[in-house]
Amino acid sequence: MRSRLSAIILLLLLVPAMALAVSDMEELRAYLWNLTPSRPSSFTIEGSRSFSLSAHLEEIGQMLYDSGLTGFEWFMQNKRLQIQNCSYASSFALCSDEDDVLNYMRQCREDALSEGQVCLTPDMYAQLSENSFAGTYRLLALAGLSCDSLSYNSSGTIGFRNLTRLSAPVYQIDVDNDLALALSALKPGNACTLVLAPDVYSRISDHGFQLLGEYTARAGITGFSYLYNDVSCILTLTDLLWADTEGYSAETEDGLLQTLGQLKIGQVRDFRLLLSPELYARFLNHDPALFRAMLSAGFQVRQYSYSDSGYTLHFHDVDWNITGCMVHTLEDAVAALQRVPETEGILALICDPDLFASLTQERIYHSGTVSSLLRSLMVSAGLYGGISMDDELQVVYFPSNERYVGVAIASMVAAGREMELSGTQQSVLNRARELLSAVHPEAYARSSSSQARTVCGILDQLSRAISYEAVSGTTDHDNAAGALLRGRADCDGYADTFYLLCSLSGIPVMLQHGDSMQSSQNSQEVTHVWTLICVDGAWYMCDPTFCDTGDSTDFTFAFLGEDLGRKLYDTFLIPVSLNPVSDLSLLPYPAYTVSTAEEAVSCVQEGLDSAGQCAVYFTGSAPEDLLIRTLNEGLRGVWPSSYVHRPEIHQYIFFR
Repeated sequence: MRSRLSAIILLLLLVPAMALAVSDMEELRAYLWNLTPSRPSSFTIEGSRSFSLSAHLEEIGQMLYDSGLTGFEWFMQNKRLQIQNCSYASSFALCSDEDDVLNYMRQCREDALSEGQVCLTPDMYAQLSENSFAGTYRLLALAGLSCDSLSYNSSGTIGFRNLTRLSAPVYQIDVDNDLALALSALKPGNACTLVLAPDVYSRISDHGFQLLGEYTARAGITGFSYLYNDVSCILTLTDLLWADTEGYSAETEDGLLQTLGQLKIGQVRDFRLLLSPELYARFLNHDPALFRAMLSAGFQVRQYSYSDSGYTLHFHDVDWNITGCMVHTLEDAVAALQRVPETEGILALICDPDLFASLTQERIYHSGTVSSLLRSLMVSAGLYGGISMDDELQVVYFPSNERYVGVAIASMVAAGREMELSGTQQSVLNRARELLSAVHPEAYARSSSSQARTVCGILDQLSRAISYEAVSGTTDHDNAAGALLRGRADCDGYADTFYLLCSLSGIPVMLQHGDSMQSSQNSQEVTHVWTLICVDGAWYMCDPTFCDTGDSTDFTFAFLGEDLGRKLYDTFLIPVSLNPVSDLSLLPYPAYTVSTAEEAVSCVQEGLDSAGQCAVYFTGSAPEDLLIRTLNEGLRGVWPSSYVHRPEIHQYIFFR
């Protein structure tokens, strides 16, 4: 074929002005195909009796452009078509197979040519022109070129106009593994072009290019845009985003939780997860069971991006500062919350439906929208405010950094982190230590326990240092800062300060929340905060607020067991086993249990004479007015200077 073309070209070069007679359009097309390689500046075409050139001028003009001419002048003279001042594509090649065409195109790229032209054998032309010249565009892409438009002649010539060089790498993909190798060989950049075999392209493009997404995810590409041509099977990836960490994969929920556990240990903040289609769908559908499971692994979903085409999730700036606990009962919740002071960040209680309903019941805490039981849980853990709930996942979040001031200081001191205290926290701690230095347990020698004597000393110092004042506006009376630095506190402030002082003294203590019957005007319940303390291994209620009477300390509120505590307080949650009875032997003054007024007179006289203060508990059924008359008569001349009456527990405290 090459020898035939060469002979024709040589003949035309020797007689360029020869007029060639043609009898139809096919002969003309063949003539122009043979003429173009010689690139003559002018030539003549002569029609025949059966074929008039003037009747086909429009078609002939298009055919001239299709044969590779970029410009010419023409006119009819004596039934001949004179074509002059011809210009051609800047480059031309005769090609008999794909390798010839590809090599020529690569040479065009190397020479930075803006146009080119190939003259092909009929078989090669048929192959490259099939399916809207898909084969030609594939070869151009493999050569690293793009082309705005093609000109062509069915006799075998294809011209390329406005050639531009592709800056991104180009890969020929004949089998699936070629794609994996190509993507893994990519260096971080913005684009690449993939020329795929039709069968590979069909698999890759199925279901919205999902398989492509899997390959890119494995190669570390977390996001991309793509342009595709279904005819030429060319795929261009642009706007590539690369993960700066290694990717991970998970086929099952257990595998996902195991992977998240490893990432939490390593505190990996930016990572990719390639999931199975089922797991990926559960995630995007926000499956509560899956999200609860991930939360139990200490992973809270926040910022992420995803690729639908590859079942890939990319998590950004992950904060692992969360601890998730699956809780089934109230006891589980209590146990989890007792660990909060040891937990940094957020504690998430992942609740069973019934428990979540109980914790978020409609009984509302007076100062907000937190249920009383939930508030009790929060206070018992030393937390102050900041509770949030997720109704869909049935999770309650407790931010452990939002603690009572005293609880937070005690926790940091116990952990050896005193150097991390803020200026205000350090001032509170210094004042607490100053109060403790004034505690003299030996002054309460009547108490039967050394720990109880320390508690009495702490309560005495609190009564001297703090005055009760309800919270108003933006005051800090509800924590140890207001109590110790400004001498004002409400029940929260008393309890928080007492917690700090007991903790520094080595006495186990917890905060407690509920309702109290200790209203000074009536017996109506009021929301209240007090404490639980452990003395010699036994737990008691201890209310530092009501121990402060203003003029003195009422220690009968220091060691309340189940018997008296349950009468004075209505609490939703006691996270420990209280001592069954109040231990009167722990009080630093005499305490008596009597059944008649006559017994009371004798006991009060004895107590005031020996200690200047005593407590009397009545177990009898005598009316209050009869009791008072009898006491007045019996104590004539030695009536105490003051007394406190606790009708809820039939108690009087007498002071001289």
